Amino acid sequence: MSAKELTLEDYRELYEKAVEFIDGRNIQKIPVDEVEKFTKGYDKERIKLALFYEYNLIKTDADYREELEIRILRHLWYQPIKPFLMRVSSEEKISAPKWGRYKSQLLSRQLSLMVCEGFCTYKDFRIEDVSRPKERPKDKRFKVGHFDEIVLFIEKETEFSRIRKLADLMGFVIECGKGQQATASIEGLIDYLRKDRSFLVLCIVDYDFYGFDLMRSMRERAEKLGINAEFLRIALKPSQLTKERIAESKYVLPANRKNEKLWASRFGIEGKYGLELEALTPKGLRGIVAEAVYDFCDVKVLYKHLRDEALWNVRNKSINKIIEEDEDVIGKEEEIEDVKEEIRKITEELREKRMKLDDERTDIRNELRKKMNPIAKKIFDEERETLDDREPFPDDWIRKQIVEYKRSSAYQYTDPDSVIENLTKRLRGLRTQEKKNV
Repeated sequence: MSAKELTLEDYRELYEKAVEFIDGRNIQKIPVDEVEKFTKGYDKERIKLALFYEYNLIKTDADYREELEIRILRHLWYQPIKPFLMRVSSEEKISAPKWGRYKSQLLSRQLSLMVCEGFCTYKDFRIEDVSRPKERPKDKRFKVGHFDEIVLFIEKETEFSRIRKLADLMGFVIECGKGQQATASIEGLIDYLRKDRSFLVLCIVDYDFYGFDLMRSMRERAEKLGINAEFLRIALKPSQLTKERIAESKYVLPANRKNEKLWASRFGIEGKYGLELEALTPKGLRGIVAEAVYDFCDVKVLYKHLRDEALWNVRNKSINKIIEEDEDVIGKEEEIEDVKEEIRKITEELREKRMKLDDERTDIRNELRKKMNPIAKKIFDEERETLDDREPFPDDWIRKQIVEYKRSSAYQYTDPDSVIENLTKRLRGLRTQEKKNV
């Protein structure tokens, strides 16, 4: 059974089997052959086993649970998932390019599936999504004026800042998704949507398969938890852009999976193009949000809130004007400006000194390179004559040495002659080691 087909009952059954297999042992000390037999050699199953181990440890060990601090998914990857995978995987697999990146993505996917099916939550693992911004209405001045039953969910963080002030003004809630795999952010949103109330979630997502799929994930999770919430996509839609803007902003949709191809054929522009939220101008995005909130909120309450907000701003401006005209305040302001001017002068002087020192250091390095280049060339010529008399290194080995050297930080600051010099030293060292071995 593939991971996508697993149900809540399947996860519960797998968890019971994993707990029985672990039998109170430290997962890092279980013999590799036993792990291989239980997981059948699949990394996906190894990750599930490690997740079940961590979940059970937090659940049953009170001391461990109390010591465990709030963390992010990356912390879970480094302890205990990665050490466990490295212990039970072959050296060849671990040394493969991007091994860690692919396995951490696999961890994210497996945990997301477990959470979506309702087996566990991110909070069970002490994981909180602190990377994604959110905005809750905070206003102690008025008893009315906030529509906290209206939630705006934005797929991308870049659009969050564009409507933050509008949310403060109109009094609705904002949640930021920051991408398709943000299951933890969905969990944060679902936590806010309480069961004893009804909510309207206005979604702003890309016009592509993943934007639509993100909405589907939120809707399904809310239904499973018995939350009364209506999800409505208010952007992005092709009708909200001009033909010229669509032509400039459209991109070719990925069509690697069956679902992606089906979505593109049914909803894609010309059957193959999609749009990203960045296609909307900031003004256009704010206009869409304002109209949507206006359509679904109590207009009388909104009017009262906007009126009180305007009166509050007038009050603040009047008070600030009186304060700014006070003689004592004016005197302090002048002193502050004098200090700022002194700081600017000192900063400028230090900047000029630093630039002068940088120039002097560069000149010294250039002079040293000029002196060293003839010496390096002489060494290179001598070593080349020596190496010509010996059996040469294979071409692929030499190519590998050059590639490794180019990856090092030193290569970025050296000229070609220095590169030759350093590679020559490497080869000479290897020849010397050969002689010792003989």
